[in-house]
Amino acid sequence: MKKYSAVLFFIFICFQVSAQSYFGQFSVGGTSAGYYPVLFNVKGMMGEAGMGKLTIYRPNIHDNAMWAGTFHAEIEFIPSVWGNNDTKFAGVKYILGKGNEYRDPIADIVDGTTESSGSQLVIWIKGGATYYWSATNNSIVSIADANEAGTSKTSSSGQILPIKTEQSAFILKAKNNIHYSSIGVSTDYGGYFGSNVGIGTTNPDQKLTVKGKIHAEEVIIDLNVPVADYVFAENYPLMPLHKVEQFVKVNNHLPEIPSATEVKEKGLSLGEMQNKLLQKIEELTLYVIEQNKKIEKLEMQLNNNKPIREQ
Repeated sequence: MKKYSAVLFFIFICFQVSAQSYFGQFSVGGTSAGYYPVLFNVKGMMGEAGMGKLTIYRPNIHDNAMWAGTFHAEIEFIPSVWGNNDTKFAGVKYILGKGNEYRDPIADIVDGTTESSGSQLVIWIKGGATYYWSATNNSIVSIADANEAGTSKTSSSGQILPIKTEQSAFILKAKNNIHYSSIGVSTDYGGYFGSNVGIGTTNPDQKLTVKGKIHAEEVIIDLNVPVADYVFAENYPLMPLHKVEQFVKVNNHLPEIPSATEVKEKGLSLGEMQNKLLQKIEELTLYVIEQNKKIEKLEMQLNNNKPIREQ
């Protein structure tokens, strides 16, 4: 009996899989001046809330018109099943292609449902063109409404879905990237990036380029120059104070320290500047020691020349 049950279950699974469509094409009405809501029904295998992936693309640059455009978008989704999950899409890989009006045709992606049992994705796509789609074999995807008329729509939960003319901030960030609303990367061993890394910028010019503030508990810097303790060497050429005064009057900054204009134009090397500041502190210490010796000498002379009080 168990043997027959297993066979029947296997046949049921095969029937379910074979009954599903994993690819197809659809046409969106309207014109390339607007983005129109297209409704997709999405589920994990057997209706569970497992991670799935929907791909929308244009492989032929001459579809619909000469040089109309190609592009490729992969949308990872998690359909909600009775309160197990809320987010309908986990991340987007959005790769712009070549051509003209249809090389960048997606404006936004939202959850089309609000109830726990919902399983609808709404994707705003440029009108007047044909698109292709495919889904991973652990996903159940179908087109609920391709919007061939090119109009506004209503989602399965009653949301009004208007025609859009601008792309959302999410899509703008996703272009030519793999973009997640929030992501963490964890490894048991050390990881590495083979090229420059940008945070808040798409054009990193150093191994790590950050556009914004950095918050850290500690920063360790490896210097490729000697630490400024060489100032205390006997042969160190300490500039006389009167020459320092002359330099400051002319240049409005300390010797060997970059000016405000240089810092504004070229930026500031944290490690190099820390070393320069240490150098100036050590020079200042030498000046103080020298001045203190002169003061002590003057005090001694004053004490030696002090007149004797009358008894």
